[in-house]
Amino acid sequence: MEAITHSKKESSRFNKKFYRLKTETLEVPGLQEQITDEGVDILVLRLPSSGIDNHHKLSTMGFPYLHADTLVYYKARISELEINEIRNDITFIRVNKDNRHELENMIPVIFEGYKNHYYSNPYLEPAKINAGYVEWAVSYIDKENKISWLVEKEDKIVGFATCSFDDKGSDCRFVLFGVLPDYAGQGIYSDMIRSAQEYFKEKGYVNAWASTQVQNYTSQKVWSREGFFVNHSYETYHINAMLSFSSSEVRDVTFTITEDDLKRNGSDRYKSRHLKEGVRETDYENRIVPPAIVETYLSEYLEKEFSEKGAKLITSSNVFLAPVSLQKEYNTRITTQSQNDKGVKTVLATVSDPKGNRCLLSYNMLLKQF
Repeated sequence: MEAITHSKKESSRFNKKFYRLKTETLEVPGLQEQITDEGVDILVLRLPSSGIDNHHKLSTMGFPYLHADTLVYYKARISELEINEIRNDITFIRVNKDNRHELENMIPVIFEGYKNHYYSNPYLEPAKINAGYVEWAVSYIDKENKISWLVEKEDKIVGFATCSFDDKGSDCRFVLFGVLPDYAGQGIYSDMIRSAQEYFKEKGYVNAWASTQVQNYTSQKVWSREGFFVNHSYETYHINAMLSFSSSEVRDVTFTITEDDLKRNGSDRYKSRHLKEGVRETDYENRIVPPAIVETYLSEYLEKEFSEKGAKLITSSNVFLAPVSLQKEYNTRITTQSQNDKGVKTVLATVSDPKGNRCLLSYNMLLKQF
């Protein structure tokens, strides 16, 4: 399957290891392996809506995940399109280092209150999400196959437009367009779309593309009037593996499951069954510990030791990546993803063998006892 891609900008912005993957086919084992190997905190995964009958397989990976949005793609064949008349006297001004501050200042105003897929994720701070729009638009300044414009009307900046395009003169993309609230309702947004269509049609481009969240009805209505049609869509998922991040000090403890632990947890039947199958008594130390025993150890530790005032385990979800064996010392790394004002804390316990290989990822939600 395709390799997940590290997003340096998002990682820096959110202080978490951010990765992305857009793929046509969901291959769960390969994706799980990549996430664990890279120590991913959050993976933004986009899968085609046409394959939604397979998306339930995400639950078999064991990582916490959420559906963040549906992204719809529109297409217009501008080479054959009769572009509607531009009604406002607007001018497109190329953004450069001298006027980029105009772009940076208007974007937070334009996108205030707009909710994209980042807002679906409780691990991401809203203030940092808004900063992403500025970063995105600025990245189109003076870059190959990208362009950013300020839109001027009557000597006043009223909006902006950013586009990308290929080298073949085939496809262009209307990436991010916006109008300042004081100038909304004047048809400026429609005229911006028409101006961009004319610009690329004159350069010989065949197709124009635009995409947005499915709930952005206003933009989609305009696109439909301007010759765009729905072409396809993708579902956006956030896989919150949170393998590297911790909001508080990391705790490391070791444990060894012994024969006494098995007896204490009612596992004599486990030993007897294997002995009846011909397993030698001396080989018993190499046997795999039942997953329930490991889960019991972790829940007891978290409830009694993790919080100074004690904690009550609410939920637990465990991903076994490799077996845990009897009489071997394992390291448990305890990290904290979040804690709300009601005392609910989410904790990840990562169990690794003596060689450092991950054996178990245990996602737990605890209620602090005050």
